[in-house]
This record gives sequence, structure tokens and C-alpha cells, in this order.
Amino acid sequence: MDKGLISNIQHFSLGDGPGIRTTVFMQGCNLLCPWCHNPETISQKPRLMFHKNLCAKCRLCEIVCTRGVHSIKDGEHVVEVDKCDFCGMCEKTCTTKALKLSGRYMTVDEVFDTLYKDYEYMQESGGGVTISGGEPLLQASFVSALAEKLSKNNIHVIIDTAGNVPFSLFEKVIPFTNTFYFDIKGNNEVYDMLKGDYELVCSNLHKLVQSGCDVVVRIPIIPGINDRVDVIKEVEKMLGVTGVEKVSLLPYHNLGISKYFALCEDYSLSDLKEPSEEIMKDIANLFINCHVDFER
Repeated sequence: MDKGLISNIQHFSLGDGPGIRTTVFMQGCNLLCPWCHNPETISQKPRLMFHKNLCAKCRLCEIVCTRGVHSIKDGEHVVEVDKCDFCGMCEKTCTTKALKLSGRYMTVDEVFDTLYKDYEYMQESGGGVTISGGEPLLQASFVSALAEKLSKNNIHVIIDTAGNVPFSLFEKVIPFTNTFYFDIKGNNEVYDMLKGDYELVCSNLHKLVQSGCDVVVRIPIIPGINDRVDVIKEVEKMLGVTGVEKVSLLPYHNLGISKYFALCEDYSLSDLKEPSEEIMKDIANLFINCHVDFER
């Protein structure tokens, strides 16, 4: 693959692994998690987000757009996304950051050069680069080439994956990856809802651990979906079989809800509340054979 489809590159990230990290969000995912806080990365094609509340109605985007995507009608900024070719000119022109393009094609060298600007911060803090998404392994050839170049330049690499892909794609990146963050969403019942393959995910996790890879399983705790005791115990049993030792629990939050509005999509979990610290501790205590922590 000559180029990868990149959703975003986030500098100075403190929540995607140890130290100061730069996170590369790859575009495209093959799961449909209704709680996803990066919904702009789900499509395997570029997406244009419009944050209506930030728009100054200056019409600069209308001027630079050659395809008639933007217009002001009855005093409102109208965005006709079906006309968009995702060139990114409107985003570059927008002075209030009301427009955001998710998904632009970049070469490995272009991404690496952007990442390397943060090299000193990474080295001094014990950080590195986290490649996330979306599902980064849907673009495994590109991710492998990028990870290899990072590794050769002594940059720590984490790949954050949901594992719902053939193991052959893992094999492309294993030699250049220091740690895998492996997201487990629940049991088979949950994966059926997400249009995923639970057996494939479990098999991949087992193979990763048996290959000697450093693996941290991350489990989002979503009230009413995967927080039942029977679901957690089933996941805990599976992790014991695979030999996973490190688990991180991620409490649900709705910080990505504005992105759904910017994509003109409904957010089906708007009434959901974050689990309390007490509930998170109770869930953590169900894991007998793993070291468990949970993030706030």
C-alpha cells in the first residue's frame, strides 16, 4: 500500500499509553459500537464533520469550494456532503474550526515526518507513537511499514486494535510492535450486536499472547450492554484461557457525542450515565487471574 487513509494525528496525547505520545488514528473500522467516541473513523472513506455551533457564517468555505457543498440558506449554513470530494480546502479556510475532515491519504514518509517532530518529547517522557483508529489493521500493510520505520528510529510503538481481522494481518505488524492494546467489547452476545466475530477475536488474542507479544486487554464498560456479571465473568474466563495478565477497564463516557451531531447522525446512548467508581471497582474484583486497573 503506497498511502494510508489517516483520520487524524493527535500530538501530546497522555491517554494512549506510557509517556507523551503521538497518536495516529487510521480511518475505517469493521465494528459498529454504538458508544464509539471516534465515529468519524468508522467509515472506510473520508468524512466531513460540520460543528454548527462553531460556524461564524463567514462564507469563506463557500468561496473556496468548487463543488457547491457549502451555502447559506435562510440564514443557516447548509452542507451538502454528497457533493463533497473531500479535498480539505474548506477545513483549511475555516477560521473557527467548524469544519473538520476525517480521512486524508498520506505516505509513510509524510506520516513519519509529522511524528518525528515530537521525537524529543517522546524520548524524554518514555513515550512513543500509538497507532489507533478506527481499526488500524484494516490497513495492515501501511501500518506495518510505518511501525517498521518508527522501530528503526528507536520509537516505541503501540497498536490499539479490536482484533476483528484475520491473524495474518497481525503477523505483518508483530515484528515492529512493542505493545498491543487489544480491545475486548464483551461476550458473543455483544459481538453479535456489533457485527463482529467473537471467536475470531478470542483466537487472535490467544495467538498474540502465545507468540510472546506484550498485550494489554482494554475493556470498555458500557452500562446495560456489557456490564452484567455474567458477561464479565465469561470474558474473565476467556482471558484466563488465553493467558492474558494485564487488563484495563475503561468506563463509558459520552465525550464524543458532539461528533455524531457534526456528522448529522443520531447518538443512541445519549441517556446513558457513566458508571460510578464503586461499580468499576466491583467489576474489577470479578477478574481473579489478571492484574486489573481502570481509567477515569
